[in-house]
Amino acid sequence: SQIAVDPLDRVAVLHGGSDGWLELRAGDDGALIWSVDEAPTPRTHYPFAVTISEGSVFTASYLEGQSTQVLLRSLSLDSGSETWRTS
Repeated sequence: SQIAVDPLDRVAVLHGGSDGWLELRAGDDGALIWSVDEAPTPRTHYPFAVTISEGSVFTASYLEGQSTQVLLRSLSLDSGSETWRTS
């Protein structure tokens, strides 16, 4: 797992692996704010990094294939909804 903390002490936790997920928790008591599946494509992927910046949570995943590819996602820090991704 990878973690990132924002200035309001919210903690983004990226649970890696081919069936990974991302959750945002309150820093003061650990209460779950939101959780999303980190499986944005039908291709096998391996989430490996998370960071928080400017109101977004960003994740990076390796995509399985003949050449190494990286998938980047941006999610709203407030809602967990995806705002963009690379493919």
